[in-house]
Amino acid sequence: MRWSIVRIFLLLSIGSCLHQVSSRSSNKWGFGVPDPLQNVRLLADCLYNHNDLTENCIPAYCQPSVTVHGDGVWLPRAPFAGTAWVTALHRELFSEYTGWSFNFLELAATAGATKGFTEVLGFFHWQATNTGDYHGLSPTQRQSADYGVMHVVTDKTGKVTDVTLWRAGFMEERESLLLEPKYEDVITPIRDITDRPFWQPSQSLQLKMITHAHTLIEVLNQGEKFLDSLDDIAVDNVILIDGMAIWGPQKAAGLTQLKMWLVGWMQQYDVNAAITASTATPTSNKVFLCFKMLLVSDDGMAAAVDGCLMYVFNIQGFITHILVYRNGTPKEMAAKFIGGSGAVVAEFDKDSRWQHYWMPPTRFESS
Repeated sequence: MRWSIVRIFLLLSIGSCLHQVSSRSSNKWGFGVPDPLQNVRLLADCLYNHNDLTENCIPAYCQPSVTVHGDGVWLPRAPFAGTAWVTALHRELFSEYTGWSFNFLELAATAGATKGFTEVLGFFHWQATNTGDYHGLSPTQRQSADYGVMHVVTDKTGKVTDVTLWRAGFMEERESLLLEPKYEDVITPIRDITDRPFWQPSQSLQLKMITHAHTLIEVLNQGEKFLDSLDDIAVDNVILIDGMAIWGPQKAAGLTQLKMWLVGWMQQYDVNAAITASTATPTSNKVFLCFKMLLVSDDGMAAAVDGCLMYVFNIQGFITHILVYRNGTPKEMAAKFIGGSGAVVAEFDKDSRWQHYWMPPTRFESS
């Protein structure tokens, strides 16, 4: 009975998601209304395909107070506000890497007109060659490729106000920060993720996809006794992939493995998960879902984990793949990163170079 009530709640909570899908299919943004999807495409193109740091790029598509939110892995987990910061970040990046190529493989947006802002979510592929010094390391002249999820917020004028990138990292980044930098690219050969299907989901199928995407997060909140509900939303050979290629499992197949992954969270922590954004791709079989988790262990230590998932569905609306992008807990950071534990933070020095240091985890005191 309790799970039936949860399902009803999920159906009600995603009503706005279905409305936005219907609105986009009939009238993309309306006559005279700014197009956030196009603005995000143009911003990414001028930055990563043309390395344009003039007034024609970042200032043209972003608000002056635009904020880059670090993922806590390749960028510090802190907000950096202003076009000057965004320009400095990219000037540093373009001095280290050249020969850029960027492409959105999937792109979708949440409802914008009624809320006053729109969230744009995109699955992207980029590559570049390391031709400049990276954190004191000599250029490798190596071409690196990377997949990731971009989470962008735009205001009612269509201009970008907030950006977060989740990705696996170029090899030079991984070698300078990770204890075990090498990884096997498990995304490229999986065409179900990188290619669009031959079919386009109907409105009712999109509703089913969004419902199933939300259900996974609700299982985390409800606990182990609801794990079997996954049998009703995913195929038996569902594939779970760590898009960051850091936390693991890098690739796991089957409902049992998916359940074990969720149980791992539930047994270590008191989990409180919340969905911060979700939307279905209008012409494909994907759903983006961004989340925040507050994790409290038995000893009162607390950690905040946030990230984005990209789900892939079959023509019946069942989950076939889950691609996970997220930051790590202090325990995970200690096990995977060189130099310490906790979330990475940083600041610019006078030469606009990143200086890394480590921040200890937070302890929650019970009242």
